[in-house]
Amino acid sequence: PVLSFNSSTATSSVVPSANFKPWSFKIVGDNIDFNVTPRYMRVDKQTESRHYFHSYALRDRISISSLPPVRPQLCFQSPSVRAESLLPTPSDDDAIITNLKVLFGRILCENPSFFEKCFEDLVPSHIIHRRSSEMSLKSDIIPLGIILKNENKTKDMIDIIMEHHKYVPRLEKTETQRVPGTCETEEVSNPVLHQIMFGGDHLTKVRAMSAIKQRVNTDTPVDRCEGIIPVIEDWHMKLTLFEVI
Repeated sequence: PVLSFNSSTATSSVVPSANFKPWSFKIVGDNIDFNVTPRYMRVDKQTESRHYFHSYALRDRISISSLPPVRPQLCFQSPSVRAESLLPTPSDDDAIITNLKVLFGRILCENPSFFEKCFEDLVPSHIIHRRSSEMSLKSDIIPLGIILKNENKTKDMIDIIMEHHKYVPRLEKTETQRVPGTCETEEVSNPVLHQIMFGGDHLTKVRAMSAIKQRVNTDTPVDRCEGIIPVIEDWHMKLTLFEVI
């Protein structure tokens, strides 16, 4: 199943995948911590600390469903030729210089008032590229709700990962395997997963990786949560940078 994005209703639903070319998306989550203080505090009724987890799905603006699933083979004959292919070409240098002209022009127009008055209308506000139309669209976000689990606990974090893993697009496939020790065969489900990223702060990423490792000895790719790739979202770092500035 895959998430059905609908920005007008801002709700989530699961629909079957027909040809297994899903529009990729990312799930981002973080913990919610707050205290509940009673009006009349007693010995048997103290302040309670609640720890929950909230998340949302963010649809990628650019679809990669049209890309071929086959991994390209390396056609380089030697490591030296492979290294040379990674170096920027003259056309790459020209593109970098062109972009730097625009960036330097913005800096000059922001600081001296003379440049701002005389050249502000000449400096492009956006560097045009082949994906400008897609990247200018509004983000398509689906709130996934709040899970009443504490990510500080390993068992709860496993439940959080399993809850989000149900949104991973998959193609159900069955294979015929021989039963060990007999001549009989059986149909075994072997789903193909389309991996998605699971973003969070540094602690959430570490806890997610630890929870996935706890499932490494389970039977199926779904039970092992192989469809989720934990990544870091540096919003705390950005906030700290803004405070310093």
